[in-house]
Amino acid sequence: TAVNVMDSCGLSVLIGMRKIVELAHGRMIIVAPSPIILRLFAITKRVMLFEIVPDGLSAKTALSRPAPAE
Repeated sequence: TAVNVMDSCGLSVLIGMRKIVELAHGRMIIVAPSPIILRLFAITKRVMLFEIVPDGLSAKTALSRPAPAE
């Protein structure tokens, strides 16, 4: 669902979720984050940690391709 505000606790939850998803050989994509959320990722240097796409169609397309190498 839409998230307009997030603090460091929310970011920690996302990082923890990403680890769980990867251990299960899954894939986590952040879809259409607000400019404030994108700024939080950038300020904390976590923007490269997540696969971020602008909309649902882009997420569907991304999931049809192999995950980007880290």
